[in-house]
Amino acid sequence: MNSTPQTIDPARIPAHVAIIMDGNGRWATSRGLERSAGHVEGVSTVRRITEEASALGINYLTLYTFSTENWNRPQEEVDALMHLIVTAIERETPDLIKNNVRLAAIGDLDRMPRESASRLRRCMADTGHCTGLVLVLALSYSSRWEIVEAARRLAARAVAGELSPDDIDESTISDALATAGMPDPDLLIRTGGDMRVSNFLLYQIAYTELAVTQTFWPDYSREDFRNHIAEYQRRQRRFGLTGEQISPGEEAPLPPTNPIIRTVIIHYATNDTTVFGFSDSSLRPESRRAGSRRHHLQPDSTLQRHAAHIRDCRNIRGRCAQLRRRPYIGLCRT
Repeated sequence: MNSTPQTIDPARIPAHVAIIMDGNGRWATSRGLERSAGHVEGVSTVRRITEEASALGINYLTLYTFSTENWNRPQEEVDALMHLIVTAIERETPDLIKNNVRLAAIGDLDRMPRESASRLRRCMADTGHCTGLVLVLALSYSSRWEIVEAARRLAARAVAGELSPDDIDESTISDALATAGMPDPDLLIRTGGDMRVSNFLLYQIAYTELAVTQTFWPDYSREDFRNHIAEYQRRQRRFGLTGEQISPGEEAPLPPTNPIIRTVIIHYATNDTTVFGFSDSSLRPESRRAGSRRHHLQPDSTLQRHAAHIRDCRNIRGRCAQLRRRPYIGLCRT
């Protein structure tokens, strides 16, 4: 990849970037080192890419940290990885707080050693008040596991009479996934050169732009990351349309998950606060609770393209920051 820094348009920063951090072991063995040395060096890369993502104004950065398939690696390597991951998270937590970064995790955390899972949850709680970048670690995660778990939860609701099969749509499934409440990734980056997605966010990356670099994760630099963002911005995202249907410099609107969309709102990404900023005051009062499933909220990476009249949400976002709540723009189906 061209190492010359590329110009980035601050108005077209992707809302969500996901990364498959591959090549740690190969980086180490190519230098005559133990594989664990590559994982240690990879932690430094996590730090600098997280800092760069935060500086660019990216909302979500999801890192494929440990897959469910990784449990099949030699036990010695698995133990070393678990210790390294949790120790690194604890060490970096003060800097995360300093940089206003909130830590989150997706995956089968119950499969982790109890002490490691407890320490991880403590770090997530310590950063829970942060309102900047959300750093999501995919730990003990695989997309097939996630989809199976979502199917089980929906089936249980159907058996209990809480959900009709006819009411299941893309929104229902999205809400049942581990990434519920997050926008789908705009850009997926894979280091290490392999041309596959390795069971990562399979449902969520339907319209995601893909970028693969031969660079191993420990060598992946801030400049590499910025160049991938610039490359993403040069692409035309058509979402099924033709290039002629899209104005130069713009991208097509993502087809809405739900066919009936009436209300644009600003919504707190918490379940204990009240939605505010309605553009339609006729919304049913019983649908105004932030945690309500009735209004089928969709997280924002493309929603502003469906609501072009909302141009500036800085006042509302500023108020959210004062209240230490993280807002996102959503569409409400009534």
